[in-house]
Amino acid sequence: MDGPEVIRHRTYDDDEDDEYEMNLPPPPPKPDNNFDTVVVVDNLPVVTEEKFSKLLAVVTKIYGQVGKIVELEIPKHEQTKSTLGFAFVEFSTPQEAKAAIERTNGYKLDKAHVFTVNLYTDFRRVCSVSEEYKKPSLPEHKEPENLREWMMDIRGLSQFVCRFADDTEIFWNEVARTKLDPVLKRKNFTDSIVQWSPHGSYLATFHNQGIILWGGNSWNKVIRFQHPGVKLIEFSPREKYLVTYSPQFQLDDNTDDPQCILVWDVRTGKKVKGFSGPSHRVDSSNTNISWLQWSYDDRFLARIGEKSILVYQTPDMSLVDLKSNLIQGVKDFCWSPTNHYIACWVPESGNQAARVLVLDIPSGKEKRQQNFFNVADCKLHWQSNGDFLCVQVECQVKTKKSTYLDVFRIREKEIPDEVIQLKDISVIQFAWEPKGTKFAILTDAQRPDVSFYHIDGKKLEHLKTLEKKAVSKLSWSPQGQFIVLGGFKQFNGVLEFFNTQEMETMSIQEHFMATDVDWDPTGRFVATYVCHWKTQIENGYNIWTFQGRLIHHIMKEKFFQFIWRPRPPPLLSAEKIKEIKTKLPSYSKRYKNEDRHKAMEEAEKQKKKRKELRNEFNAIINPRKKEWQEQKEQRKALRGGVESDNEDDYEEREEFVEEEIEVKEEVIPVA
Repeated sequence: MDGPEVIRHRTYDDDEDDEYEMNLPPPPPKPDNNFDTVVVVDNLPVVTEEKFSKLLAVVTKIYGQVGKIVELEIPKHEQTKSTLGFAFVEFSTPQEAKAAIERTNGYKLDKAHVFTVNLYTDFRRVCSVSEEYKKPSLPEHKEPENLREWMMDIRGLSQFVCRFADDTEIFWNEVARTKLDPVLKRKNFTDSIVQWSPHGSYLATFHNQGIILWGGNSWNKVIRFQHPGVKLIEFSPREKYLVTYSPQFQLDDNTDDPQCILVWDVRTGKKVKGFSGPSHRVDSSNTNISWLQWSYDDRFLARIGEKSILVYQTPDMSLVDLKSNLIQGVKDFCWSPTNHYIACWVPESGNQAARVLVLDIPSGKEKRQQNFFNVADCKLHWQSNGDFLCVQVECQVKTKKSTYLDVFRIREKEIPDEVIQLKDISVIQFAWEPKGTKFAILTDAQRPDVSFYHIDGKKLEHLKTLEKKAVSKLSWSPQGQFIVLGGFKQFNGVLEFFNTQEMETMSIQEHFMATDVDWDPTGRFVATYVCHWKTQIENGYNIWTFQGRLIHHIMKEKFFQFIWRPRPPPLLSAEKIKEIKTKLPSYSKRYKNEDRHKAMEEAEKQKKKRKELRNEFNAIINPRKKEWQEQKEQRKALRGGVESDNEDDYEEREEFVEEEIEVKEEVIPVA
């Protein structure tokens, strides 16, 4: 019978699955589209088939040092059999591929062939870009905050940051006000400490996972740097770069991709370079990364390598080829604050004397060398203008100790030097006068002496020695001339404010238990504070004028940090600054009048506030007084007609009552 076809399906139970199971073929293998381990090396030499094996060996040797090569292919032209100038290199892991890019991108095989290395995935992404132009959608423009807006303050005041307990606060240093109000107050702002950048543009906070930079009037997050366990940071002098140090990577670091010390671009947040940690153990009390130092203009970064000083040039962090690589055993070094000079010293070795050298960078040429014998220790001190270098040498012959201060005139021909010998004397601290030609030394720990010297023209002269002073630290004003002789630790906070131009003491004050001193960048004010990390009592800070007059005395429990906000260098010419200094008395008179006016305004505000509080109090107490008067007759009636409101009508009498509680008799036998 014709009709539609009926398809019948057989049903079955689960127990019958095996009987009707189909033997399907295995699925075809999926192609591996993950090319994260492949890099493209461009700008290879184009060679014929005769030289192909040599080129292959060279490329294999270069990239075999980076990681394990899974496959290396150098394409050839089908007809000429010459190479096409590029290669594909596959590594075992994506990390090795990234390391190959970091280490060989920009590698100079010869003058005509500089490698350009990219991930194959990036190469494919660029090649897959559509030929049809599509206008991109631009994000809404948001005007960035001015990171130096605080410099526009018409009063020219300085700012400072305080850390205490879990709080972080930033203040203006307002002399006329008795109570300062914070411009920023945040709780748990940082996990440990805070640190300003050299020009005060950023405030860095430390966290378990890295560093955050804050800035602008709103104190929003500017940028973040991911570096777990970071303990120390160092900005480059012009704030272009940031160095972070994490000790957790020091003992077990990746040699191909070091994580212990990282160099970052501050504006982009990108990692520029990584270094392994120093071979020595880093003291937890260190506040800076002394083994890695920047030149004054951020152009060079130097560190001590296994054999010599290594210098890297920004922005590509390429290693500078120095003749000084022949100088082995460098113990310490430091940059000139105004030139591309490095001063370094090499300890004695065998019969070879200890040496101090001044090197020109990037040529590596020796500008000066001086030998020393029987050296126990050596310290290098640059004057702030880079005009002089003082080499402090501690020498010991058997049980006798001596200190030599060798001062080099860097600007003069052949760099002459003058030596001060201090027999049987150890120098506790050496300090150059900022922007000046004087220096001070602190000697003998029991009852220290403070000596001042002046170097000018062709003569190094001794100015004055203050004998047996209660001093443990010398702190110069950033503008020079004035110095605070701080008596911390065993001297319990004795402070002597000294004028080195007149060589006289301006004031002697005391901040009991003070542990640190810090000048504001203008040199007008100086702060002393008691840090909770050093002592748990009397925590807080004082702010003084440079003459030693107390302005603010603030007590804070668990007080940790007080740091003045740095200022960028002035944009004025040296001639303009000199002109301003000559007219300073007239400016000073005007600013004193302004300060006096501000003080009067503040006093008037306080007076008005006290009057308002008094009026509020009277508004509460006057109705009570009226009510008390209205109830006078009631009180009199309750006391039987006796006036009792006047306390003077009462007579006080004292009566002593003795009451016998118990009498007990006891017979004591005679022995």
